[in-house]
Amino acid sequence: MLLNSDQEPVAVKTRKALAIMGYLSRMSGMASPRETMADLLWSGTDRHKAMQSLRQALRQLKTAEETAGVDVVRSAAGHIQIDTSVFASDLMHMNTLLDHGTAADFREAEALWRGEFMTGYDDIDSEFAEWLTVERERVRSELISAAFKHLNRISTEDGGVQTEAGARFVLKLDPAFEAAHRVLIRLYMKLGQIERAEQQYRTCEREMRLHLDAEPDEETRKLLTDPDVGAPAPRSSPNEGNNSTNRGFLPNYETRCLCLRSQLSLRLC
Repeated sequence: MLLNSDQEPVAVKTRKALAIMGYLSRMSGMASPRETMADLLWSGTDRHKAMQSLRQALRQLKTAEETAGVDVVRSAAGHIQIDTSVFASDLMHMNTLLDHGTAADFREAEALWRGEFMTGYDDIDSEFAEWLTVERERVRSELISAAFKHLNRISTEDGGVQTEAGARFVLKLDPAFEAAHRVLIRLYMKLGQIERAEQQYRTCEREMRLHLDAEPDEETRKLLTDPDVGAPAPRSSPNEGNNSTNRGFLPNYETRCLCLRSQLSLRLC
């Protein structure tokens, strides 16, 4: 669904037309060669037919943009590009929030996370589905890494509000992320909130059993008696001590969509 600046829907005929924007939003410079896009979205057809289909999808996007009164996707003979001067995305905004890293920023970022990147687009082409699987993990890893930059030192000066908000954000992305559960257990222990720490450990057990078919590390359990046990929260490797990147599991959120917005809002859901 394509929305104009007044949040009114503007029809786009095919999901592949919208997939072009989703793909470009994750590319360096938000640009891609035409041949790459054609091969990715029409892998089952020959190059000539794929290029024809790509041109048709671009015409659909242009028609929708004209209706919405915007001009975001630029195409030339050799490549397709999003105009970065008029384009922003919820994902980009989330990264800005995480860079600041206040409790309010973490809460706003959590509210923006509605689920996996471009959910519902796995079936449009097998090649695109393979790219999407890798890209979803990359998106989540980038966000978790950004959040953990603020979680290496557990501060109780504000009553633990910032640390708790940051860890809760990470667990929204991956409920079985053991390192984030450790952050909360350490925090509650430092605050003298023993019952909350124990409850968080039980939550960690439940989520890891459900999603990973695994148990928490012994060091995680020992935090209930000594919050300083174990290594500090990861600085640049949020997957350390956690198997989520190898488990082949994507959390089943109730709503999964990514909103791309500039003067227009492109909702991939």
